[in-house]
Amino acid sequence: MTVEVVRYPARSGEGRPLVWDGVRYYRCPEGCSTAFYDFKKARLVGPHAPSARTQAMQQAAWALTGVYVAVGLVVLFLLFAYGVSAVPVPAPWVRWLLWALLVGGFATIAGLLVAPARQGQP
Repeated sequence: MTVEVVRYPARSGEGRPLVWDGVRYYRCPEGCSTAFYDFKKARLVGPHAPSARTQAMQQAAWALTGVYVAVGLVVLFLLFAYGVSAVPVPAPWVRWLLWALLVGGFATIAGLLVAPARQGQP
């Protein structure tokens, strides 16, 4: 595979022309059908490119969304914990099983939400 950094013209959802700069184009030297474009490090250029202010606002919005998700998870955990402690159960081991499932489930969800954030992805 050969890699070439190119400019890629495209259209937005509204039909406006966009130009992506820094797009990596991977292709086989023999001309195989597996050539593809990689937009991971690409950025928009031209009049429709987002400004630094817009990007800062988007990052702040993602941070605020993370706070809302964290607060929502804590509130949901407390509601479930209240439900587990308020429900009458026939044996004490059933309550311990419910607690273990509750804590394990929320720990899994929290781990799935925190792992991408630690890698720097929104």
